Amino acid sequence: SFANGLQGLGLPLLKTTKNGYALYFLIDTGASKNYIRQDCLNLPELNEDTLILDEKEEYYGIDNVCHEAETCNFRFNVDQYQYMEKFQIIKDGSALSFPTTDGFLHVVGILGTPFLMQYKAMMDFAAAELSLEAPGVSDQEVK
Repeated sequence: SFANGLQGLGLPLLKTTKNGYALYFLIDTGASKNYIRQDCLNLPELNEDTLILDEKEEYYGIDNVCHEAETCNFRFNVDQYQYMEKFQIIKDGSALSFPTTDGFLHVVGILGTPFLMQYKAMMDFAAAELSLEAPGVSDQEVK
């Protein structure tokens, strides 16, 4: 369910967990990549199993300016399933600054079309529900 995000921010948020912490990603069907805030990667509770890759990628921000960002693989859970995705690291989190709860950063990034297409995401805005294919399931196993 992404009802809480729609009610609070007016945007769909996917609740994920990492090492017992609840984290939220904005779901953006128009984003060509996945993005994660660097300040969340600096927290010891969240950087476990995070692999900083030896590559940089370009992206165009909402300001239509080309930016270059480091990339990483970040592992997180949705319900009982574990996902690992490639993200571009956003150093200046000002574009993704949202209120925190108890001083802990909860909105950590954006899940774009790479994640949504890989896991065959289906969003029902009327019911405020998101369906994802479980990781490791092939097309032949899905009926």
